[in-house]
Amino acid sequence: MNVLIVEPEINGHHISMYVRFLVRGLSKKNIKFSILTSKKIIKHPVLSILKKEKRKINFYYLEELIYPGKKNLISLFLFQVSNYFKIKKGFNKILEDQKFDHIFLMTLDHIDKVIPIFGSPFGKNDFSSIHLNPKNHFEDLKIKSLGIKKDIYNFMSYKTLKLRTLKNIYSNDILYVKYIKNKFTKLKSKIHHFDEPVEMSHFLRKDIARKKFHLNKKDFIILVYGAIKDSKAITDIVDLLEEKKLRNNIRFFICGEQTKNISNFLKLMKCKKLIRQRKIIVVNKFINLNEENTVFRVSDLTWLIYKNSSLGSSGVLYLSSKARIPIITSKNGIPHLLNQKFKLGPSVNLTDKTKISKVLNDLSLKNTNYKHYKSKITKFGQKNFVENFYLKILNKLNDLR
Repeated sequence: MNVLIVEPEINGHHISMYVRFLVRGLSKKNIKFSILTSKKIIKHPVLSILKKEKRKINFYYLEELIYPGKKNLISLFLFQVSNYFKIKKGFNKILEDQKFDHIFLMTLDHIDKVIPIFGSPFGKNDFSSIHLNPKNHFEDLKIKSLGIKKDIYNFMSYKTLKLRTLKNIYSNDILYVKYIKNKFTKLKSKIHHFDEPVEMSHFLRKDIARKKFHLNKKDFIILVYGAIKDSKAITDIVDLLEEKKLRNNIRFFICGEQTKNISNFLKLMKCKKLIRQRKIIVVNKFINLNEENTVFRVSDLTWLIYKNSSLGSSGVLYLSSKARIPIITSKNGIPHLLNQKFKLGPSVNLTDKTKISKVLNDLSLKNTNYKHYKSKITKFGQKNFVENFYLKILNKLNDLR
């Protein structure tokens, strides 16, 4: 079997997590594969992550995705049209060199609004994909009113699932999977849920890890991790600290590559003051695997209180479970539902700053509540998420042979 992995961009955790672990599974099964992606990977740190899974990888490149400056319905639709034809052009160029038995598009989200119109960008070749940010089910769950958009989303999902060459869709949103299975019962065999594939190993001793960041053993470290953007409620964290209702040992560790908006915000005088006081510790860069282990090792709690976003699954939640670190979530979305089911930490409303301060102060004492959450998240993290992820995909590929 010869598989082509298609991942149009390298930012975020798509390559460092989804592509990486699919590569691991294909390598373990000695399945031949190539990767079609952005040329930026040549100089990106994520390349070394992939090389640890397989030293020699055959890469092909497609044109860069160019996000619109102003986001509205028209610009986002045109963005997807552009993406579709860039993927199609890149794929057709490869066909001059070799043929593939299956195409795995790592994220459908870049073209999910146009693929029902234009069909598969891979012609008559069989393909599968991952859908990470669907919204069809939001209204039924009372998350968000959709109006006519709900019918449009459902029509698009139906048209996509009906594509003869589309064999399987995977999603990390279990509620979306259940919704689609109930909505389109004749097509339900095509859609599958997966837990976020994460792993963590080679932990430093906590005291040694903390010395790397000049942190005191009595500090209570709240980790804000991943792509540091507006949705992670950074401005609200600063508001919390400015209110001065938090215990003196509480520190926020904001760790990951920042968007321009957040970078500019953290340069404001009030933020610089909190950084000087070590109320906020900032690491603004792509975090490699060894650094990731250290970052989680120094932390006591993971911040998953999001603003106007992250109703879907969270890779950071699963990483926290592997690191045995309790979480604090918003009262919405998949992180909250997992939190409710498995008792991984408290849930709060972002607008209730008084309640958040009270909860954080309580947890910072590492009392019975904190120990209870730590025990629960340790149990949740005992699953082999990585193996479950790639075996699910490989088993479905094997069924297609």
